[in-house]
Amino acid sequence: MEAVSYEVRDITILFVEDEVDAREMLGKMLNLKYPGLKVLLAENGAVGLELFREFRPQIVMTDINMPVMNGIAMARNLKNLDPEVTVVAVTAHSDTSYLLDAIEIGVDHYVLKPVNYQDLFAVLDRVMEKLTLKRVVAQQLERIRRREQQLSDAQKVTHLGSWEWDAASGQVTASDELYRIFGLEPEAVPPCYQAFRERVPEGEWENLEKAVQQALEQRRAITSHYFRIARPDGVLRIVRGQLEVSYDEAGRPLAMIGTCHDLTEQKWSEAALRASEQRFFKIFQATPDLLSITSQADGRYLEVNQAFLKVLGYQRSEVIGQTGEELGIWCDHTEREQVLAGLAEQGEVRDVEVRVKDRQGRELTALVSAEPIEVDGRQSVLTLFKDISERKRYEEDRARLAAIVEYSDDAIMANDSNGLILTWNTGAEKMLGYWGEEAKGRAITFLAPQDRRDEIHQLCQALKNGERVGHLETIFLRKDATPLNVSLTMSAIKGTQGDFAGTSCIARDVTERTRMEETIKHQAQHDSLTDLPNRKLFMDFLALELAQARRNRKNIAVLFLDLDHFKQINDTLGHEAGDLLLQAVAHRLRRCVRESDTVARIGGDEFNVLMPDLAQTDDVGTVVGKIMGVFSTPFLLDNLEVRATTSVGVSMFPVDGDTSEELVRKADSAMYVAKQSEGNSYQFFNEEINSRTGRRQRMARLLREAPGNGELELLFQPQLRLDRGVVVGAEALLRWHHPDLGLLLPSQFLAVAEETGAIVPIGEWVIRKACAQMKEWQSRGFGFSMTVNLSNREFHQPNLFEVASRALAESGLDPHLLELDITENAIMENPNYTIRSMRRLAELGIGFSVDDFGMGASSLHWIKQLPIRRVKIDKSFIREIDKEPNDLAVVSAMICMSHNLNMTVNAVGVESQEQLSLVRSHGCDEVQGDLIGRPLPPDQFEKLVANL
Repeated sequence: MEAVSYEVRDITILFVEDEVDAREMLGKMLNLKYPGLKVLLAENGAVGLELFREFRPQIVMTDINMPVMNGIAMARNLKNLDPEVTVVAVTAHSDTSYLLDAIEIGVDHYVLKPVNYQDLFAVLDRVMEKLTLKRVVAQQLERIRRREQQLSDAQKVTHLGSWEWDAASGQVTASDELYRIFGLEPEAVPPCYQAFRERVPEGEWENLEKAVQQALEQRRAITSHYFRIARPDGVLRIVRGQLEVSYDEAGRPLAMIGTCHDLTEQKWSEAALRASEQRFFKIFQATPDLLSITSQADGRYLEVNQAFLKVLGYQRSEVIGQTGEELGIWCDHTEREQVLAGLAEQGEVRDVEVRVKDRQGRELTALVSAEPIEVDGRQSVLTLFKDISERKRYEEDRARLAAIVEYSDDAIMANDSNGLILTWNTGAEKMLGYWGEEAKGRAITFLAPQDRRDEIHQLCQALKNGERVGHLETIFLRKDATPLNVSLTMSAIKGTQGDFAGTSCIARDVTERTRMEETIKHQAQHDSLTDLPNRKLFMDFLALELAQARRNRKNIAVLFLDLDHFKQINDTLGHEAGDLLLQAVAHRLRRCVRESDTVARIGGDEFNVLMPDLAQTDDVGTVVGKIMGVFSTPFLLDNLEVRATTSVGVSMFPVDGDTSEELVRKADSAMYVAKQSEGNSYQFFNEEINSRTGRRQRMARLLREAPGNGELELLFQPQLRLDRGVVVGAEALLRWHHPDLGLLLPSQFLAVAEETGAIVPIGEWVIRKACAQMKEWQSRGFGFSMTVNLSNREFHQPNLFEVASRALAESGLDPHLLELDITENAIMENPNYTIRSMRRLAELGIGFSVDDFGMGASSLHWIKQLPIRRVKIDKSFIREIDKEPNDLAVVSAMICMSHNLNMTVNAVGVESQEQLSLVRSHGCDEVQGDLIGRPLPPDQFEKLVANL
């Protein structure tokens, strides 16, 4: 920074600034820049005003926003004391209200912070030049006043010089003021045309000369002509020239009188005013808030800025000349009236919250400020709308979020960078029992049990190191030491610079959910009746133990238990008694095995036992012996003693298999063999069992393929009516032409079919085939009916009604000619289902007979409610009827009871005349057996019927 080339004399500057460093720094720079300049410093407006009163500085530089007294107030007082003082505002404020105040009180210059010293010194240079000029003017005027009294009137007109030319003498005289305007000392050069010509710039002389020539030609005065002159020092001045010419009778000029009025300062002031207005409108247009100027008289818009048009969606032409009411800008006219009332009463309005609408009707929230201004001599109102819609929404969102956080059922807290709790919501108080005052300032780890605190601390450290932390489930302790399962979510809180400032923590009480999940998991893996592991959990345990056994080269035993005759216990004593028996068996099994063994119920009356870590296979026999021993003592079920036995199959790892499924399957096969030996025994798996199991599995597969391969055949056995000696029915009996074994009787394959489910498609084939055959016989005039046997599984198929209906429809057989033969046990397995199913089929016209009557555990209470036409006495009672009086007594009783229930009685298995005579004599209605006729193919059956 270089000092100015000219000397500053007798000029004092007062700098008012509340920031000490800025004040002292600028003071030093002023002394360096302007040698000879006297600098006064003040820390606020009040001190500055006192210094001004004492020293009367010509220049005052001031900040606007200061304590005690701001710059605007001080400047207003300075202008009252000395209107000529030059005030330069140096401030960071660009607010419209400050700008208007500065213009109103006459602040000469406005310099924005941060200060550009080059711009500041340029302003000060102009100010000092202006002061110097003012002094020069004052000195010249004083000289004119002293030297030329005759020019006293001209002295009253600032910067007015005059000259005269006499044509006769050719003499030119000029006033001292004219010399001053031209930058010359009075009489320094003779006043002449050439001297004047030299002072007018070349570009302006032509126009000036032309104007004078036209005036002379037209004999008129030049009232006003503006031009510039150049002083010897190069400074240009703006002057207004006037010329009066007097002429003789011949029209020749006699004399000329002219004046030159120096308007430089006036033009400068006008230019400064225009520049000020331009700056005002630049600031007006550049302001991001909505600005408008309206007429105070009628409220019509005179000017609006770009922000006003952009935010509200208008074109300028749509707004200028309109009122706010005509545009519909105000949402609530009472708010507008309140603003106008405040403006009238207080002279200004500051930050009043109002609601306005844009062109599309969208509502905005704004803070309005307004104050009166004068524009082109008209009283107007400057209004500023600051759009705070986003801020309001943000504040409302923050308030809602704060309310959500505060009243959330979750415990929500914020911690500082050291893990100390800063905030603690109501949910935390309810969940953990600590008031906010008790928790704040403590480390968050105090909430965790001692063995979990490192876990929380490590999470906090990970977040502090910038790592991402996922979801965590842990334990918190309530104030009363009650443990809570909590779902914990932690995240980092960033500071304004993006640095780590702390952590946020949300803890949700999941104690009930955890307890429920554990319960659900337990229920999913355990049998609900016995609370033993279920099949899935047993298989998981077995897989784990197999892996361990392979590593340690140990043996494992898998036991498969099935209770003997459990179905009979269930049918006779009821399902509740069956459930009690299963629970008692489970209890005894748990007590007799080793602690390392696993007992599981895999379904129905079947149990598995896993015996791991066996050093030798002989250990299994000891445990199996204990298991068999627990069944030697009767079970007490509701004060009723019940004896139950079990069949056990055993497979060994690694001898019998290497996988879980293989070991269980082979234990099942061994159990099946044990059960065939009348139960209450155990069997170790061996190759013979494996072979037998393979044969059963192959038979099951072939049975499923038999209907499609045409391997099944129906034979028919006649049912004879004793009183009339005619055939009244044909019982369809199944035969299987095995591809390898030849013709098989039902006793050779039905058990496998029933067990594997192959009986279902076979049964459907039998019903369709029997109905078709009966329809053929019906069409040929035969008058008997068709009986079809249903197994237990077939009878309980949910689609039995649809299967029977479809067979009748396809064959066209009268439903009354079809009878379904069902065993007692099948009927009693589910009496309620039996009643519904049989009644529905009976409504269709189908009849029912009870097979193997006397062998099951049927209840007359249920039998009498069923639509049963016929009772078939099992052949086991008929076989020894002529030798066993008890069998005869039973048969006689069943015949009598059935007749009392309006049921026909059929004796099955009659093979001798003695048996026939006995059942006939006791009132039996029908018989069937080899004595009457063996099962025959359809054509031979027809011949038999014709010969009976």
